[in-house]
Amino acid sequence: MTDGRSVQSLTVHHNMHNLPQILELDSKYYLSVSFSHETLAFTRPSSLANLHPLLKYEGPVGSMADIHLYSIPKSNKIQEEVVPSLKAVAGVIRVDLVQMTRKRKREDS
Repeated sequence: MTDGRSVQSLTVHHNMHNLPQILELDSKYYLSVSFSHETLAFTRPSSLANLHPLLKYEGPVGSMADIHLYSIPKSNKIQEEVVPSLKAVAGVIRVDLVQMTRKRKREDS
């Protein structure tokens, strides 16, 4: 059940629970961060959330150990601050803004 906000399911798992997470697409940007296997950032991906007070670690993307999802509130200023900070971390290979489309409801003919 949702509270009326637009949400999308993505296979993102919390460390303690193996359940898909609901994403709040109307209020947050989601960033996919890819790591090199040889770095501290790879072994402790949640530690990157300390780069900015509004950056939140969401969890690994599916079963891919080197790609993790983070969220930030929607604000151009925050995104401009956070993305360069993430890219500057040793061992971060790539940072992408996750673009998702909402599924359209099929109409019966």
